[in-house]
Amino acid sequence: MEYENVTDEVYIPRFLGQGGAFQSELILVGLAGGRMFDTIVNFWIYNDNEEAFSAQYLFNCWDRVPLATINGAFNTSFLQQTNHAPNEIIGASGYESGWFKVYGATAFSSAEQIVDPAIYAVLVEIIASHGAADLPFESPAINEPRNGALFPTGPFGDGDTIPVNNDNQ
Repeated sequence: MEYENVTDEVYIPRFLGQGGAFQSELILVGLAGGRMFDTIVNFWIYNDNEEAFSAQYLFNCWDRVPLATINGAFNTSFLQQTNHAPNEIIGASGYESGWFKVYGATAFSSAEQIVDPAIYAVLVEIIASHGAADLPFESPAINEPRNGALFPTGPFGDGDTIPVNNDNQ
C-alpha cells in the first residue's frame, strides 16, 4: 500500500507546561523504512514568548511518549525559568505554554540509512483524567516527494521492488 506525499514538518500549535495534572503524550510514527528502522526526530520547542529550544528523540517504528520524557523544555519547571508572556492564555495567566515543530532527522536499520525521513506526529493533551487531540498543522514537502510503502518489513526500507542499499528510501 502506497501513501501520498507527506509534510516536511509537523507543527503542534500548543502544549501546556508538563507536570502536576498536565501529562500530555506525543504519538510519533516513522513513515520511512518500516518496523526494522529506528527514527530520530528533531524538535524546535517554543515557549509562550517565542524563545526557541531544541531536542531530539529516537523511537522504533512508532511510539506514544510523554512530552516530559522527550525533553525537559516541555516541563512547567523549565518554562518558569524562561521569559514568560503572562497573557498568552487569556484568563489563565499562571500556566506555562508553548508550541513546537517536529521533523525527521534520520532513520536507520542494520542495512540502510534514510536522511530526512517522513514522519507524523499527533499530540494528545491529558489534563487530570481528561484528554483531547487535534490534528497538527503541516508545512509543504519542500525538499522532495516523500512517499513509500506502509509498512515494509525488511532492513532495506521501502525502495524499489529489488532492495538496494543507500537508495535513501
